[in-house]
Order: sequence, then structure tokens, then C-alpha cells
Amino acid sequence: MFVGSAYFNRREELLSLLHSLRSFHPQLAATDKPAAFRSAFPDRRLSSKWQNDRLSELHLLAERFLLVEDTAPTIGGDTVRLVRLLIRRGLGQEALRRVGRRERRLKAKNLLTAADYREWCELYRVVYDHSGHLPPKEIDRFTPSLILQWEELAHLLTSIRYWVDQLARSKTYREPVDTTPLEQLLAREQHLQQASPLLHYYGLLARAYQQRNPLASLDQLEADYQSLLPDLDQEEAAYLHIKLINLANDGIRHNLPDARHRLFRLYRLGIDSRILLPGGRLSEQTFLNVCVVAAGTDETDWAWLFWHDYQGHVLAPNAKTSIALGQAAIYFHSGDFAAALPILNRLSTADSIHKFRVHSLLLRCLLELHLTHTTYYEALLHRIDAFQQLIRREKKQSSTNLRGYAHFAQAVRRLARLKEENQPLAAWDTYLSWLTDLSPLQTKAWLVQRSRAASPAATPSSL
Repeated sequence: MFVGSAYFNRREELLSLLHSLRSFHPQLAATDKPAAFRSAFPDRRLSSKWQNDRLSELHLLAERFLLVEDTAPTIGGDTVRLVRLLIRRGLGQEALRRVGRRERRLKAKNLLTAADYREWCELYRVVYDHSGHLPPKEIDRFTPSLILQWEELAHLLTSIRYWVDQLARSKTYREPVDTTPLEQLLAREQHLQQASPLLHYYGLLARAYQQRNPLASLDQLEADYQSLLPDLDQEEAAYLHIKLINLANDGIRHNLPDARHRLFRLYRLGIDSRILLPGGRLSEQTFLNVCVVAAGTDETDWAWLFWHDYQGHVLAPNAKTSIALGQAAIYFHSGDFAAALPILNRLSTADSIHKFRVHSLLLRCLLELHLTHTTYYEALLHRIDAFQQLIRREKKQSSTNLRGYAHFAQAVRRLARLKEENQPLAAWDTYLSWLTDLSPLQTKAWLVQRSRAASPAATPSSL
């Protein structure tokens, strides 16, 4: 039934071969193979290679049948399931061949992930648990000590990765986290780091996330990541890449030197190597971030090339909004505020996941225009009122983010009033002192820079 099903097999010749082989069951001697093929294909001239290829294909179908028949949950994937099923059916030698084949592939990898160690551990565990049904001379290497070591490596990789996620969240949302369990994991990682380069890198990454100022670690982390990259699979590379991007973002929040250029470098590497394009698709958030970061580091030409070339890769449902906002961001960072304004006005009426970014960029754009053309003052005040109302209604954003946006709107209003009323230098100094201490505050570095440039103490060319 299985081989005859079109869902699993569309080759009639394999079904004919199976019917012929049944007459030789349960043993098929080497001398019987030509007779079996002649019976199945009496009118065909058959080479040895063709016969061996068909037997291999039939063998793969048999393995697939075992996997389809088995419904028991198994850790470690199909190879582990197949080995267990072969042993249960008395096919110990075939099971050991499958283990050896998978083992050679794992040994050929320069970097083993938690999933790899877990699979290797389960392969050995299945053989060890069924050692009474296998030839004793061939199972000596399947020792409990190796099983326990691989199990611990898989556990450490999974656990430290979990803690890196928790620390990344803590940095983003400024939430305290008790890292006592992590310290215990890192102490154990020190003893096993020679066995796993990836585990050693996870340890370095976790320690960098624990630091308030990770500047000293970032250069080495980025260099080590570049050396590991050729051997990382897509999922692992994307995970580590995003964590480095998060650290670079944290560097920007702490005004670390070169943090913005580091962030652009990481995004460009992620695009050029397609690490950030799984399946050739870009998340709308990544597309927008790349536009903003590239334009914000004076890489305007590259930003426009990226914006034109990668629009078709952006995932729905907010692709059009992300593309338009990316365009507005490039205009804004290149100083073309008049071109950005109509795009932002149009986007501000839509309810999308980017609404806070749209409204904050719209306020920045209007403020830039107000600082040189005071006719924009009333329009800016109207947009500040609308943004503050949006903040009060919002239920999904974290309280920290909402406070940051509320302080941003308040700071823009005060700065606009200083300019509109042409207030004296003392008022500007008071504002700058207040602004410097204000926290949390979205786009704080930009607000401080624009305030100093607009101050009466600034040179005429500062704006």
C-alpha cells in the first residue's frame, strides 16, 4: 500500500521491483539480485548501476515507511527515530550504519549547535539503551560519559541563549533581572568552552550583555562573530547577528563612540550576506531600521539603493507603510524635510504598528522646519497635541516607552516655544539642563544637538 501510494512514490518501477523481491523474502542473496530484476523488468537491459540505484531508492522508501508508521515522540529528529525502529525490528547492523553515517556528518561540522549535541546525545542513548540487542564489539564507544557531556553542552547552549534573550529584553525595557542562575551556568561554561567554540561565544555574548557599557567587548565580539560566520547555519547566524545589533543599539543609547557606524556595518553585513533575509524575505521592521540607520550615518546613497532594491522583499501586512516611512526617513536624514513632510502627513492618518515612529518623525520634521521657518509653529503644536493624545490612549506599548515618547513630545513643545518667543540665553541654558537630566527620552542625543544648535549662543552656521 505504502509504495503503491502516489503521495509517497510516483515511480512504477519501484513498485514492480518490490513485488519481484517478495518471492525472495526474507533473504536476498547477491546471486538472487539479477534474477529479481529480470523478473521485474523482463524486457529491459539493466546495468549494475541502474539496479543499485533502484535498490537504494527502495531502501529509502522503506525507511520512510518506518518513520510514517511510528507516531511516538522522539527527541533528536528522524535519524534517532529510524535507528530506534531498526533496532526494534532486529536490524542492528543497519541501525549502526545509520548512526555512523550521521556521526560522520556531525563530526565534519566545525560548529555544533544545541540541536546537534542533542541529536548526537540521543543517537548514543538509543544505542546504549538497546546495547543488549547489538554486537558487543561495535558499541564500545557508546559510553555514558560521552552521552552526559553532549547532554550538558546542549543544556548550556540552550540555557545561556535563554539568558541572553532575558538580558536583551532587560536592556530594551530597562527591567531588572536576577542573573544568579546565569553566573552558575557561566562558571560551568568556562570548563567546557574548549569543547564547543559556539558555547564559548555564547559565554562572551552573555557577559557583554551584563555590562552597562559593553564598548570594550564589542570589537572582539564582532571580530569573533565574523570568524564563526562561515560555519554557522542560517538560524544561528541570524540569532547572533540580531543580538550584536541589539548591543550596538544599546551603545547608541549610552552615546558610545562609533556605535551608529557599527550598527550600520552590522546591518549592511546582514543584508549583503542575506543573514537578515531568511527565505529571501525582509521583515518590515528590519527594512525600516536599515533605511533609518544608513541615512542617519550619512550613507545616503547606499540607503537609496537599498530602498529601491529591497522593496519587493518586505513581508506584508504593513509593507507599504514601512516602505513609505523608510523613504521619509531617508529624506529627513538627508535634510530634505519638505519632501518628507507630505509622506509623513499621509502616514499619520493610518493605524499601523509604526504609528509612534511616524508621529515622532513627523514632529522632528516639523521642528526642523520651525527652527528655520517660524511659520510652522502652529502646525507643530497641533501635531504635538495629537501625539500626546495618541500616547494617552495607547495600551500595548511598555510604560517605559510611553514615558520616553511623552517626554519627547514635551521637550519638542518647550524647544519650539523657546524659538518662537525668542527667549534669552538663560532660558535656553535652563532648558538644556532640564533636557540632559530627562529620562527616559526618545531621540535624546538628537534633541540635545538641535537645542544647542538653535541656542542664541550657537554660531549662525550651526543650524
